[in-house]
Amino acid sequence: MTRETMELEVQNILMKQLNLDREQLVPEARIMEDLGADSLDIAEITMLLEENFGVTIPDDEVEQLETVGTIHEALAQWLRL
Repeated sequence: MTRETMELEVQNILMKQLNLDREQLVPEARIMEDLGADSLDIAEITMLLEENFGVTIPDDEVEQLETVGTIHEALAQWLRL
């Protein structure tokens, strides 16, 4: 998997879960404040990321995934991309 493929998959998950357009998913977009996610959305997004990428996201790290860009960076590290 390439980093570009990973980022597109993250965007697909966010678009489906939050009913967004791809154009809204800029790296600096904050998941809760800018994109309208609530705590249930965060839990579901976390579960989908874990399932799709075969990673386990520790609870204390979920809180740090505040923007689209931080999700990309964290997954790139966990997947060694």
